[in-house]
Amino acid sequence: MSNKISLKQIVEKIDTQSVEMNAFLNKNSKEIFYISEEEFIMAEDDEPIDKLPEWLQEQIRLVEEVLYGDDWISLPSKLEIHEYNIMEKFCFSLDDEDISNAMCNLIKGKGAFRRFKDYIQKYNIEDDWYNFRNKILEEMAIEWCEENNISYIK
Repeated sequence: MSNKISLKQIVEKIDTQSVEMNAFLNKNSKEIFYISEEEFIMAEDDEPIDKLPEWLQEQIRLVEEVLYGDDWISLPSKLEIHEYNIMEKFCFSLDDEDISNAMCNLIKGKGAFRRFKDYIQKYNIEDDWYNFRNKILEEMAIEWCEENNISYIK
């Protein structure tokens, strides 16, 4: 088994997190594990877990290992990704000045994410967006790996 993790896997796990669900990497096994906000609360609670179903007891024990052990580190969270900033950078990166200006104006105010998605389809730049976004997430993953001394393969 390689001691390196796939950069693609890290990007995928960063991208599939939610505000309620964070991903953690085991530095030794390179396993990635998701923990929900509810599981965090249960693991930090002083209530005994022996009355919980066996599968949930196992889950809580793993969460405790993630929280209190030294082998696990948190991947960049959904909040650290700053999706709006990525959208803004994408808008400024567009070669067509008219579309760039229109997209920059569209992402201001309430409903920005919905309008952005609608107009990348309208302007037929959806593939450009997803390639741009993936490149940014890959750069974040590389930076995260380097900061945490995690060996990766592209």
